[in-house]
Amino acid sequence: LLRLQRAHESLFLLDEPDSHFHPEWSRRWYSSVRSVLGPHQHSQFLTATHEPLLVSNMTREQIRVVTTDV
Repeated sequence: LLRLQRAHESLFLLDEPDSHFHPEWSRRWYSSVRSVLGPHQHSQFLTATHEPLLVSNMTREQIRVVTTDV
């Protein structure tokens, strides 16, 4: 899906796709997503995660923290 739509200004939303992955699989999965989209992508990829190792491999520009006051 990513390969087919990456040039069409698509928005991909995934909620914790790595929730049952081994931490290494999670890191590899996100690396492959970034490589498929490429450096000049027209698409955006948004995901929710609780995986601290994944977040530690990202830059501040790649991270948005969303909270609720419930």
